[in-house]
Amino acid sequence: MAVLPELAPQTLGEVEELPGYQPKLPLEHDAGFYVHEPCDGWTSPEPVTQSSTLGEDWMVNMIASMEPTRSEIIRGVPVHCALQGCGQAIRGRLGRRRLYKLSHATRRIDEFWSHSWHASGWMKYVTAWYLNTAAVAAAFGMGGALLGFVLRATAVLPGTVSNNTFTDSQWSVLIGVIFYCLSLTFWRVRRLVFLDLLCIDQDDESLKGEAMISMGAILKSSASMLVLWDASWVQRFWCVFELASFLRSRKVQATASQKLSIRPNLMGPVFFAGEAGLAFLLLALPGLFQALDNTIEAMGSALAVGLLPSFLCLAHVARNFCCSLDTLQQQLAKFRLTDAMCWCCTVNHVDDETGEPLVCDREIMLKCIGIWFGSNADFESLVQGQVRTTLLRQLTSPVYLYQQIVLACSPVMWLFWDRIATLVAHDEADFAVAVFLSGMAWWLLAIPSMVLLGLAIAYKLRMKQACWVLDLLFSLAVLVPASVMLVAFVMFYGFTIEAIPHAAEWSVAVKIMVVVAFLATSVMLAMCTHYMFWKAKKRALSE
Repeated sequence: MAVLPELAPQTLGEVEELPGYQPKLPLEHDAGFYVHEPCDGWTSPEPVTQSSTLGEDWMVNMIASMEPTRSEIIRGVPVHCALQGCGQAIRGRLGRRRLYKLSHATRRIDEFWSHSWHASGWMKYVTAWYLNTAAVAAAFGMGGALLGFVLRATAVLPGTVSNNTFTDSQWSVLIGVIFYCLSLTFWRVRRLVFLDLLCIDQDDESLKGEAMISMGAILKSSASMLVLWDASWVQRFWCVFELASFLRSRKVQATASQKLSIRPNLMGPVFFAGEAGLAFLLLALPGLFQALDNTIEAMGSALAVGLLPSFLCLAHVARNFCCSLDTLQQQLAKFRLTDAMCWCCTVNHVDDETGEPLVCDREIMLKCIGIWFGSNADFESLVQGQVRTTLLRQLTSPVYLYQQIVLACSPVMWLFWDRIATLVAHDEADFAVAVFLSGMAWWLLAIPSMVLLGLAIAYKLRMKQACWVLDLLFSLAVLVPASVMLVAFVMFYGFTIEAIPHAAEWSVAVKIMVVVAFLATSVMLAMCTHYMFWKAKKRALSE
């Protein structure tokens, strides 16, 4: 029979521990796993050495297993809820409102949003808004433009512009703008996304700890990952850890690259500003067109001059973005886990409010990364190689940029719908077909080619100049080739397509050849500019 150890006399209420007794970690153990961001001016503290505790080992095993503490901890929120209140959640401006209730438990998350709290909240919000609504808004805008075309072509709506040889109304542009703005405002995207401030309870520390411990499971349950990138993203340890978790959760690395989307925070403001400027110019175009001799050549000059202010700003932003690619190159090429910042280390692992010790997030995440990738060095090599290439390829993808430029330039086609409606209303349907084809060439080939050319030149002139006047001239130099190309292409359009109704001596075959020549020129222009952009991208990836 086992002999129990003799216990000393006890005072009522005291607990005597048995020799050799080790307490088990209770299931409701509060990990104390807090996520904070360092303040500005952060400097790396001296490393703190902590002995591995049972609680830390339990957390490491839980996170590395990519299993949730319980199924209800995996939560998602519809995109329209995540962006409500002008992106209050993604901007970190929650106030006193409790928004955790907007999310709900789910087994599958459509997209995980990874972002740095040191980035501009407004830029993140506008970019997320653009990514989720731009395509729908462009479709509604085009639908509105088609509605305006039908109503004007059937004489349901009257002409609104007099003494204009290009168009006698602006119904397509006007209705297109209205439909575009309404869809941006009221379209509700119901895809489920993970946004930390909405899907992690910010008031209940126990639930917050559970969510942090289940972060691997949350990323494993996410079908894709969106990185709202800025220069500070790669410096945040939690952002790097989210990327590591996502890569680990995909069985095939090629699949991980396909499901990983990296979008710069500049993207939304740039494309929204460009489209707004273009729509405003198209609304003002009839007045400019009439004031400048009412000719196609004057129209080209009006476009170039009218777009100059907004596009000069866009050129400056494009140069800054190209310069930030160099920063990203350097950050990823020299990536070290020791350089990524973590809040707990800045306070020496002591809670400022309670004075209690904090578990080191860095140590736990480093152990998880070591379990997943074999060693920290292997993960660093992965970031320096595959992740770096994936990020740069996506940020400079001509296919993706072309798609976004086409969406942003859709108002160009609205203008041509007004032109076609004018021709149909005046019984010139045959010529309307040629205008329709040329309008498609403008929208899908010519304008995107000019923008890609500007981006290629922006990369060449990306370095910021010490003198602001010189820096402004560099931004202006980005626009000069594209502006010259725009004016030349407008004049070419005037001498070919717009000359058809005035050339009575031309046969049908000649008119068809003129249209084909215009389309072929548009295709050649697109091929040349895409090649120039591809060369610039290749240099960016190899440097």
